[in-house]
Amino acid sequence: MTSPTDPAAAPAQAEDISQLKRIEAARQSLADLHAAVEQNAAEVTFDPLPTVHGNASLLSRLFQNLIENAIKFRRDEPPRIHVSTREQDGFWRFSVRDNGIGIDAKYHEQVFVPLQRLHSESVFPGTGLGLTACRSIVELHGGTIWVESEKGAGSVFYFTLPCQPSKAPTAEIR
Repeated sequence: MTSPTDPAAAPAQAEDISQLKRIEAARQSLADLHAAVEQNAAEVTFDPLPTVHGNASLLSRLFQNLIENAIKFRRDEPPRIHVSTREQDGFWRFSVRDNGIGIDAKYHEQVFVPLQRLHSESVFPGTGLGLTACRSIVELHGGTIWVESEKGAGSVFYFTLPCQPSKAPTAEIR
């Protein structure tokens, strides 16, 4: 369910849903982040990715938010981000792993709450809506998202997307 403060609340129509071969959305998000990747000497790698059914624009935004956060919440060393996937129980289970500052376990759910920030904006600029948008996008596509992390030890954001198009959204979402 989306709300007016949810950046993923823009209507998505059934005709916006398409088959994305080898999930071009992930590669497009990397192209959109080219400057940030270069500026931070980030290394972003991908395992072979599957074909999925979904809204290309929203899925690109999902990857862009996760990769951008991995670059932003970095330690002193260059960011290392790896995207992988595997099939599990009718879903593709994606992981976006980084070597960043990590997240204390007590905040694993809070990071997905709108406008909830773990750091002041002067330290890490942003709106506090990026991971909220990620959750909305994943749920719109019939999946779930969660994080596993320890403070100081990097993070792994996991999300699932259905393998079959019948589980993808088929109606207008407001």
